[in-house]
Amino acid sequence: MKKITFLLAALFATMFASAEVITIDFSSLDLVNADGANTTGAPISGTISGVTFTSQGSIADATFNEVTNRTFRCYAGQTLTISSEAQIAKIEVIGMAKKGAVITASAGTVVGGDYGAATADTYAYENGYDTPLFVVNDVNAKSVVITPVKQIRLYGVRITTDATAIKHVTLDNSVYAANGTVYAAGEFQIFSVSGQNVTELNGQLNGIYIVKTANGIQKVAVK
Repeated sequence: MKKITFLLAALFATMFASAEVITIDFSSLDLVNADGANTTGAPISGTISGVTFTSQGSIADATFNEVTNRTFRCYAGQTLTISSEAQIAKIEVIGMAKKGAVITASAGTVVGGDYGAATADTYAYENGYDTPLFVVNDVNAKSVVITPVKQIRLYGVRITTDATAIKHVTLDNSVYAANGTVYAAGEFQIFSVSGQNVTELNGQLNGIYIVKTANGIQKVAVK
C-alpha cells in the first residue's frame, strides 16, 4: 500500500509541474528583422524556449562583464514585447541602462527600473545574471510590453512561468467514465487519490480517480 501511494505521489508530481524558470541569453537568440535580415538598427524579433521577443529597437554588440555579446537595445519611446506560451509570473532582466532609463511595463510591477537623472549620460552596470537590472513582478499574463524612457541594453532575461501545464506524462484519452464505471481501451487499473487500487470496485465508484493503462494515464471524475 505504501509503495503504491509513493508511486502515485510521484505520478502527481510529474503531471503537475512546478513553476519553471527559463534563462535566455540574447547572444544565443536568433534575432531577425521583419525582412529576414539581421541588420543593426532595424526592428527585430526572435523566439527561444517558447518565449518571443519583439522590439522597435535594434541589435548591437556590447561588452558586459568583459564579454562582448549581441544585445537588445531599446531607445526612448520604443518598446520590447515579451510573449510566452505559458503564463508569465515574473521577468528578471539582465543588462545595463542609461541614467534616467525609467522603465514601465504593461502588466505587473517594475522593481529597480529607475536609474536617476535623465540628463546623465553614463551607464549603470550590474554584476551578471545573478543580479537583475530590473524585475517585473506579478505579471499574470502571457505577454508584457516594456517601455524605457531612455536607452536600455538587455543581455538576457529570466522568466518564471506559472505551474499550470501538465508535463512529461503520456495521457490516454480513451479513458472515460459513466454511471460509476470507468472504461478504457484495453486492460487498466484504477487508483484512488490516496493510492489505493480500487479496480475491483469498478461499477460502484464515485469521486476522482487515476486510471493507468498500457498507453498512459488519465484522471477521471466518476459519478
